[in-house]
Amino acid sequence: MEAPPDSTPARPAASPSRYKWLVAAVVGSGVFMSTLSQGSLNVALPTIAAEFQVDLTVVQWLSLAYGLGVTSLLLSTARLADIVGRRRMYLIGYAVFGIGAVICSLMPTIYLIIAGRVVQSIGAAMLQSTGAALLVSAFPAGQRGRAMGINGSFVSSGILMGPVVGGLLTEAFGWRANLLV
Repeated sequence: MEAPPDSTPARPAASPSRYKWLVAAVVGSGVFMSTLSQGSLNVALPTIAAEFQVDLTVVQWLSLAYGLGVTSLLLSTARLADIVGRRRMYLIGYAVFGIGAVICSLMPTIYLIIAGRVVQSIGAAMLQSTGAALLVSAFPAGQRGRAMGINGSFVSSGILMGPVVGGLLTEAFGWRANLLV
């Protein structure tokens, strides 16, 4: 049976010790970014509703579309990563997430921004579904618990800092700045 693409890390240019921490930093930044994005935007929802003169129930779809998109795509993006390669899927996820953020920040109507959040959720699903597998392949068995704990710290930090960052961004730069996070 042939191993799936990217199931083991390629020989890194740096030492194996440096490589595993680089993987931890990249994976951690991805999950931090995707969790921070959700929390920061939630703080700006009343401001967005006022600007577009719509009910808060309409604007809440910015969060709902993102959450539903991520959770509904986790399994399929993980399976696709097994087929096309985890690193490739992770990098594509970063790109899709970023493109979704730019789309969201430029759209003139609330409904187009919601569509942009769906695009962003596809990228977030790619990031979240492959991150743990990348960590497992980069760290030796005796250090995987530490790697997963560090990754969990990035997740928790993103969730914790989201509302604070969202409030600061909304106050200083306007609500659209939250969409670029």
